[in-house]
Amino acid sequence: MKFAVMSDIHIVAWDEESHVRFSRALDDYLSLEEPPDYIVLNGDLTDGHEEDYKALHELLHRRELLPPVFVTNGNHEFYSMWHNSKREMVKETFPNGGSTEQAMALFTTEMGLSCSYYDAWVDGYHLIFLSGEVYRDRMPDIGEDAWISEEQFMWLSRVLMPHREMGQEQPLFVFLHQPLPNTVAGSFCPTERGVVQHQRLKSLLEQYPQIIFFSGHTHVELSASSIYKEDIIGYMGTSSVRRPYCEDLYPIDGPASESVWVEVGLGKVVLQGRRHDTQVWMENVRFERKY
Repeated sequence: MKFAVMSDIHIVAWDEESHVRFSRALDDYLSLEEPPDYIVLNGDLTDGHEEDYKALHELLHRRELLPPVFVTNGNHEFYSMWHNSKREMVKETFPNGGSTEQAMALFTTEMGLSCSYYDAWVDGYHLIFLSGEVYRDRMPDIGEDAWISEEQFMWLSRVLMPHREMGQEQPLFVFLHQPLPNTVAGSFCPTERGVVQHQRLKSLLEQYPQIIFFSGHTHVELSASSIYKEDIIGYMGTSSVRRPYCEDLYPIDGPASESVWVEVGLGKVVLQGRRHDTQVWMENVRFERKY
């Protein structure tokens, strides 16, 4: 099984460069001799406006041979609350008539989901897609962290439970836009938690060492020294299609655009970095996890 994980594509209706970079990344993967079996878009798909989702759909639907696409939401899916009717950022009048409920309803409706968190089985492998569920209109101190409801925790415990009996010989893939703190590059900021209930989530996930946890959000480039970490489970940062950052968290000049290719083979998973602006594999970004 082969799949691609893209994050932080940041499709904005008026931002033509976001369209160009996402299109280039899609076409890069689809031009491979063996294209991906599916693609995961791991959060920050849009800036939370209906016209942004429309632009995203148009970019996807232009490609006749596009494989199945799975999505998660990110903090930017709530960003319409920062904008007035002219799409100007106006912090003083936040949430500008918007709400968490409206943002979540728009995301699930536009992405064809019945719930913002869900799972899927593909070729015998289990994929679990988690979701931040609240923004600053409901929790002013949340910042850009993900908040996970009790209902989602109960659901996650339930869908993970069968893997206790299945053993640790088969990988299990979990996706959330925000990283757990002190795991991958960009997650070491003392003022950010990544996930509000990060200790509880980490404790739950670590009961299943076969998990590889994919996150975006930080934008940190794939060549960063700690982009991948193994600590009971595997943690993989996925940079950004729209705007990668260096390890010092400054945007990289130029057309850089990156994502992660995942290949599941007999007894191992290979994680490989891909540069879409140059259409090359990143030889210094290759990790193997054996099972």
